[in-house]
Amino acid sequence: MTDVKETETAAPTRSGEAGEGKPSFRLPPFLDNPAAAACIVALLTLAVFGQVLGFSFTNYDDITNVTSNPHFNPVTPRSIGYLWTHGYNELYMPVTYAICAFLGPLTKPIYVPGGGNVFMEPALFHGVSLLLHTANALLVFALLYRLVRRIWPACAGALLFALHPVQVESVAWVTGMNNLTSGFFGLLALWFYVVAADKGDKKTGRARLAYVLATVFYVLALLSKPTATAVPLIAAAIDWLFLRRSPSQWLRALIPWVVLAIGLAVITRFTSETSQKINLALWVRPFIAGDALAFYLAKLVFPIKLGVNYGRSMALVQSNWWGYVTWVVPAAVAFLLWHKGKQERLLLAGAAVFVAALVPMLGFVPYYTMEITTVSGRFLYLALLGAGMVLAWLLTNLRLPSLVRGGLCAALLLFFTTLTLRQLPYWRDTFNLATAQISINPNDAASQTNYGIVLASTGRLADAIPYFRKAIEIKPENAIYQYHLGTALEDSGDAVGAAPVLREAVRLDPRFTLAQVRLGGVLLKTGQAEAAIEPLQKAVEVSPRDASANYLLGIALAGAQRLPEAETQFRHVLTVSSEMPEARQALGRVLEKQGRHREAAQVYSEILKKSPENAEAKKGLERAQSAVK
Repeated sequence: MTDVKETETAAPTRSGEAGEGKPSFRLPPFLDNPAAAACIVALLTLAVFGQVLGFSFTNYDDITNVTSNPHFNPVTPRSIGYLWTHGYNELYMPVTYAICAFLGPLTKPIYVPGGGNVFMEPALFHGVSLLLHTANALLVFALLYRLVRRIWPACAGALLFALHPVQVESVAWVTGMNNLTSGFFGLLALWFYVVAADKGDKKTGRARLAYVLATVFYVLALLSKPTATAVPLIAAAIDWLFLRRSPSQWLRALIPWVVLAIGLAVITRFTSETSQKINLALWVRPFIAGDALAFYLAKLVFPIKLGVNYGRSMALVQSNWWGYVTWVVPAAVAFLLWHKGKQERLLLAGAAVFVAALVPMLGFVPYYTMEITTVSGRFLYLALLGAGMVLAWLLTNLRLPSLVRGGLCAALLLFFTTLTLRQLPYWRDTFNLATAQISINPNDAASQTNYGIVLASTGRLADAIPYFRKAIEIKPENAIYQYHLGTALEDSGDAVGAAPVLREAVRLDPRFTLAQVRLGGVLLKTGQAEAAIEPLQKAVEVSPRDASANYLLGIALAGAQRLPEAETQFRHVLTVSSEMPEARQALGRVLEKQGRHREAAQVYSEILKKSPENAEAKKGLERAQSAVK
């Protein structure tokens, strides 16, 4: 068997040499070495994305995945163990969640009075994302340099990977850290795999060690995000089309990885209830995949109007004629590449890597976001390795003077960097992101709601309500959107109008504790104490230690003159949250109504020991003592 090294490109070549090997100019020696190129990749990546350190968490899944993740508040061995044995929020990615759990306690916590929620400062999370993306860019440079054996083509490919605008979503979004973590371990796995392949025919100890390390890193990539199931396909594309090893060699090496990928895919399938419910005919799936590939090629070349949700749902693709013809674009590109560039190993491998990295998210196997959108910029994160390989091929093979090639490459990278710098501020906070998203996709119900939330948080309730109504118009069966409208109506003084909206929210999701509590509060405001009992009891059933829900249930029971039950409820509240003076005062009032004035006086005295200036407790104590006399 021919050793792989015999089929590689020429030995390491200085960047001042033209594609045909004739020198045209030379860089200063201190620049013309891999270390200098690696420094440039790292510094430019940090410089362009450094502003993310000042960004906030957003309402786009950061709350669910990080700040209000019940397994992080607080972080315990048991809560972390749960994430290793269960999926969360439709995904099984325990390594990423373990990193977030580790970062949370290192930040300065902010306790919300009365809510019990703990929010973490985002700077550390964004800092880790920035470092991960920088490390990934360096890994891409190292991998490309090992493959093409030319410093500056490899550097340019790494910079394209690092600075392309589609990478903003993964880097600037805290929830997008799973792409960075999975990408980091996936790239390490690919690096060691190529090392093992280089030495594979000789069966050296170094090759075996490299393969073991590659497998370990691949497992970590899988446990960081299920999209790492694409890594064996990427490795096969590099091995077969570039390294040109025989299929028997790379199949033997990758079969264990494929088995691991299938296992993780099965776990993910069973942990994602939404994915299991998606019913997509087999004959439609290639059209969905073809349309997605056409979309990704367009965003690769013209990365404008980038958003979180493009609204390109599987229903939309199926219901339009263009959904059945867009596959022609990627098919035509593939045909041209295969027939015009059969001998161009790096070009073919780069194109194959681009497609291979996307395969898990093309819709051949339905996944949970397809009902919303079949495409997303974050799915391109690792696929940009393939784009970097294609750019490295262009710089190596274009028959142009070195200065011209370098100038064209610099112009391309400057163009993409400019778009990235324009894209980054959209991710600064929820308001900016929702504003940008609504302009891209006005039918994105989540963005309509998030925009309304920001307006409501600044007191602009009248301005926020139309956005909440628009979200419900788009997705009327969403309990969260109903909840936010009901909350805004109540806060604006329209408790009567809020009640039916909140009733709809709890009908859609009976375990929606916040909506049940809010509905109970609204009914109490409108004098319907008896009606308020049912939603508050349901809230307590779901969250028995929720002090606010238990307290309001006690108020409702007292209002309905069910005084013994109200007394029991208030005593329970004090076992859940002993530092809740309003519950003690309510207990005192209930005891008074039952004629148990001595006990009421004792309760009021306990309040005054801690809060001597509590006027209501003073009046209650006077009433109780007077009644005793």
